[in-house]
Amino acid sequence: MNRCCLVLNSPELRSALRGIYEGAETLTEAEWKALLGARRQLESAAAKKRREWLQEATAESGLPLWMQWGITDRLKSHDFTPEELEAEIQACRKRLSDGAQGEVEAAPEEEEEVTAE
Repeated sequence: MNRCCLVLNSPELRSALRGIYEGAETLTEAEWKALLGARRQLESAAAKKRREWLQEATAESGLPLWMQWGITDRLKSHDFTPEELEAEIQACRKRLSDGAQGEVEAAPEEEEEVTAE
């Protein structure tokens, strides 16, 4: 299992977190920058984990790769629920089955036109 670990390697970040925990009303500029850097690291790690989870879930769906990429592209940039992911997968399956039925229905018509000539 992959885990994200934030290393508190700067005195500014440790100071900012201590100040927040203790209820400080202000932070220094260095503390604020360190806190923003930690936030970016956490958001980046969360986005990476979300993409990995999406790729695993869509691979298990059995959808064509190009549809898997479409789902991942639509959902990767925001938090989503398992229900939302399942709805995306079901919508893709419906599009596939509708497309396959359209091809089956179109095939006999094409054959009839060829024999009519």
